[in-house]
Amino acid sequence: MAVGDEAVVHAAPGLIALLEATLVERGSPIGAGYQAPLTVPFGIAVTAALGALGATDPHQDRWMVRSAAIAFGSRASGDDRIEAKARVERLTEHDAFVHAFSRGSESGELLTAELRVIALRGGRYAAAAHGELPGRAPLSPRSAASVSPASESTSVDPANDVRPLFRLQQPQRLATSERFELTFEPDIMNLLMHPVAGHGTPLGRRVHPLGGGPFGAALTTALVAAGEIDPDRPVRTRIVRADVTWLLPLTLDGAFVARTSERASDATKAAIDVVGADGRVVLKATVEWTRSGA
Repeated sequence: MAVGDEAVVHAAPGLIALLEATLVERGSPIGAGYQAPLTVPFGIAVTAALGALGATDPHQDRWMVRSAAIAFGSRASGDDRIEAKARVERLTEHDAFVHAFSRGSESGELLTAELRVIALRGGRYAAAAHGELPGRAPLSPRSAASVSPASESTSVDPANDVRPLFRLQQPQRLATSERFELTFEPDIMNLLMHPVAGHGTPLGRRVHPLGGGPFGAALTTALVAAGEIDPDRPVRTRIVRADVTWLLPLTLDGAFVARTSERASDATKAAIDVVGADGRVVLKATVEWTRSGA
């Protein structure tokens, strides 16, 4: 592993088309809230970055993306064959800085990203000082109820301790006058982390759903803040940039909340926190967008 090392990843179409397919009974996509046209190309770029760092298995306990500055181009379509390339730009003892981009066969340039990837030791962030890690975030009473692991909506059969694989609940908007706030179930992440249809590898093996889930929630919340009625089918808004920091892994034992820090006066940007079921902030993002005609 050295500065200048590169890796290329190719992904066949299929996953975005699946997640964007509409569930007729509810009129929303299977992957509601995941923002697959944006997060799947990013996840493939992350796999290329890990490959450039020598990770032959993207799930091995060695590296994890700590932060990313992402410039978005087109939204990927379900027909895109995605190619991602990554190059190691700088290395230190504890982290690496990688440039990556993704391109679609039908949609052209999808994104470019500058990634800080940190070393892991036993599943812990080796490069994260104790003071960097977040404490518990105060929640409104309604939010707290939504992210409670014991809530009815996130209950697990105690006899089997298994979450239903194909349960897919939509994000819910929480009423608040102070900020935009949505609650999400970890259903899509749970689906992507399991093999389906007889395959031996997880459905989302190359797209890193534990990071993509909260990232998609932040993007969804930004689209709501931008005024989109249906954030999974944005009409007027195009996300152009996201600066993201992953603070902690997101647990799958309950719902989580994504919220803007406040109802920002800036009409083209929002700062968003994603809070896990344990009340800790797992991701912080600043998302920028443009509107049609801008």
